[in-house]
Amino acid sequence: MIANEGYQIEDVLVDGSSVGAVESYTFENVAANHTISASFVAISYTITATAGNNGTISPEGTITVNEGEDQTFNMIANEGYQIEDVLVDGASIGAVESYTFENVAANHEILVTFEVKPAVSELEKRFNVFPNPANNQVTIDGENIENITIYNVLGQMVGQEKVVRKNIRNINTSAFKDGIYIFQIITHEGVIVTKRVVITH
Repeated sequence: MIANEGYQIEDVLVDGSSVGAVESYTFENVAANHTISASFVAISYTITATAGNNGTISPEGTITVNEGEDQTFNMIANEGYQIEDVLVDGASIGAVESYTFENVAANHEILVTFEVKPAVSELEKRFNVFPNPANNQVTIDGENIENITIYNVLGQMVGQEKVVRKNIRNINTSAFKDGIYIFQIITHEGVIVTKRVVITH
């Protein structure tokens, strides 16, 4: 019994009785008529999707996916909350809003956690950092920007730019690894504003 690609033997019936998902069966010392039939089923895996408090993941629960197919999950925070982190098979991929398992060939897990969205002060409203999540470039729109320092979640400085009183500045982030970064913006007047940005390529 040979299954097509993407399928496996489900069961084999000999004279109407199951002999299991065997690949071969021999009738020995044949002295009567017999029947043999094989059934097949798509090879599938499970993805366990879990959301912490104060938000949802869709779809949620144990999702069955056929081998080679893709499966997308969307993360949505409740009002007043934001995505804190997303773990795929135990590894952080940052605070992303969507994730796709491509060409599934194994079981997987995805977990999203949420946190309270910090209040935005009037000062912070004067500065806009976009897009967020970002890919290869982050734009900072503010007043009299003089210095921009970028830190990773470990507090390590990964970038710094001196600016001459500009209101808009584009930052090349193509070399940054996927993750969460803190952009510290300092104005000519000494005002310091921090913004959290998710980089994902």
